[in-house]
Amino acid sequence: MDISPYATKEEAHIRLRFLEKEIARHNELYFIHDAPEISDDAFDSLVRERDVLRKELNIPEDTSIAPVVVSSLEKAEHTKRMYSLDKAHSEEELLAFITKLENEFGSLTYWVDVKLDGLAVELIYNNGILTKAITRGDGTIGEVVTHSVQTIYNIPKHLSNAPEYLEVRGEIILPKDVFQDVNMMQIQKGEKPFANPRNAASGTIRQLDARVAQQRALEFYAYNIGNTTGISFETQEQSMQYLAHLGFALPQGAQCLASARDIWNLYQTIVEQREGIPYETDGIVIKVNSFEIQEILGHTARSPRFALAMKFPARYAQTKILDIALHVGRTGIITPVAHLEPVEVAGVTVSKATLHNRDEIKAKDIRIGDYVLIKRAGDVIPYIVNSIPELRTIHSQPFIFPTHCPSCNSELSFSDKEVGVYCININCPAVAVQKCIHFISQAGFDIKGFGKQWVQTFYDKGILTTIVDIFSLSYDTIVHLEGMGHLSATNLLQSIESAKQHCTLPKLIYALGIRHVGEQTAKSLAKHFQNINAIARATQEELIEIHDIGVEVASSIHSFFQNQYNQELIQQLQEYGINPTEESKEDTLSNSLFAGKTIVFTGTLSLPRKTATQMVEELGAHVVSSISSKVDILIVGESAGSKLIKARALGIEVLDEQHFLDIYTTHKEQER
Repeated sequence: MDISPYATKEEAHIRLRFLEKEIARHNELYFIHDAPEISDDAFDSLVRERDVLRKELNIPEDTSIAPVVVSSLEKAEHTKRMYSLDKAHSEEELLAFITKLENEFGSLTYWVDVKLDGLAVELIYNNGILTKAITRGDGTIGEVVTHSVQTIYNIPKHLSNAPEYLEVRGEIILPKDVFQDVNMMQIQKGEKPFANPRNAASGTIRQLDARVAQQRALEFYAYNIGNTTGISFETQEQSMQYLAHLGFALPQGAQCLASARDIWNLYQTIVEQREGIPYETDGIVIKVNSFEIQEILGHTARSPRFALAMKFPARYAQTKILDIALHVGRTGIITPVAHLEPVEVAGVTVSKATLHNRDEIKAKDIRIGDYVLIKRAGDVIPYIVNSIPELRTIHSQPFIFPTHCPSCNSELSFSDKEVGVYCININCPAVAVQKCIHFISQAGFDIKGFGKQWVQTFYDKGILTTIVDIFSLSYDTIVHLEGMGHLSATNLLQSIESAKQHCTLPKLIYALGIRHVGEQTAKSLAKHFQNINAIARATQEELIEIHDIGVEVASSIHSFFQNQYNQELIQQLQEYGINPTEESKEDTLSNSLFAGKTIVFTGTLSLPRKTATQMVEELGAHVVSSISSKVDILIVGESAGSKLIKARALGIEVLDEQHFLDIYTTHKEQER
């Protein structure tokens, strides 16, 4: 192979890595910072040299990916969960976080970077080729958006000297100036502008047509590595330097710091410079630099113990309340919503804000016509801080909370025991619509392609009044509705039938919309009672026996099933064949090694972590993320680290993955 003017193949590879890094740097200077260091001709010369070397070294060209259109977004599971972060808002909270860590581990260093306000995604590379991109989703399962992500200019499509498998995690953002241009185009086309850059980035990536993403200058910034093979790092800093070496852009100002004072000083500096940062930010992220200590600290149910998000101070703006409207929720709760004179708060136009409840309106003396102070808490949620009495005019009108429901005119229920106000009419139109919307949601009955707009349309047409009516919808009834047609009607009815066949007991319980019953409580009820009729017969005392159900939740569940209307509704659902059960595993689990045990996984497993967790739970065990004296068994995959060392020190039983799989297989054979 002719690799002239380089003496060896290794020298050619070194030169190629330099060129790719340099080209990425100049791209960032040009597109992100608008501060090019070299001329276009000089830049083109670097690109040409890189392309020649790629060809001579037989490395695939980084050609532009042709935009594609997909019919729907499929789901995919992350091999490692993408957690959310605990948040802090003051120097005291930061100091408490650092002090707690250093009391246990001594002096530490911390990797700190800007917290970007965009769409979190995971990029998957096989043998250096970008093969899949998945949104964060719920942290466990996300949507596959490879078709759109491949159009983002600063995401490498081919990595030189990359490991066989690599997961790169980061944020897709829309720069502030591009966001303004995109919204201008939306308005010119007569379409609704995006509320903020984050929504614009998310909406763009999740479009089925990748040409939408190609037309908008989205950018990607890496902040972590998920699973990988053939390479390991001791620190977060090393892993980030490795990603930068591969050509990934990192968040602005990312660096390693050694004290709470240094972190706080950086935080204050970024707050002062915030308006000059070219993309939306809402804080900084602090991670313990050592991966060994990260492993020891582990995770809670929702966030890592080794990381913290320091949120920026909320932003404020002044505007006027034009009206106060009432929103009726699925449980009948009445929520007052302030309609505002549109005002820009930190680059986002705010026209509505929740007032939460009647007591808040009274306590803050908020009136229609008042000028109020608006805060974007965490740069996202609009919130009324207070009214400004000195600007009040004689035209400001005190808001008198109505005594009757704005939807059905039934008398509202006011309680001295709680601040909530409820419409208790089971036939309230607004409640009926919201219940149906909740029932068909992804976490509920999960009817694909239904959507809240069709619920409202069907209700307005009189063909949908309760959730049961969903299962009596017919082709002839809906096909002639505006916007429906043959294909949409056929697909919707097929989705309803598919949802019936695949509905599980936990999803049905959640879909019923029982007050205080979320997804986890629904799973606990299903596991304990195995069928809906058993739950309906349960007393409050029996409900309270379930470990994560308290008095208030038990009372709510019991009241729901004692209601005659709800009893009839469940009976009607069962007549449509909707009566899923949860199989009892008590007999098969009684002799299981795992029954009643607390389990931890460590190392790289041959199957997704979520799948392994579900398998362990089938065997009657409970999975936690960190090692302690309360753990019974550690299941070990490849490249196990500090958890294995700590488990052995504590005398915890250790099983390799294959032994665990053998036990699970034996269990399944006994079930059959």
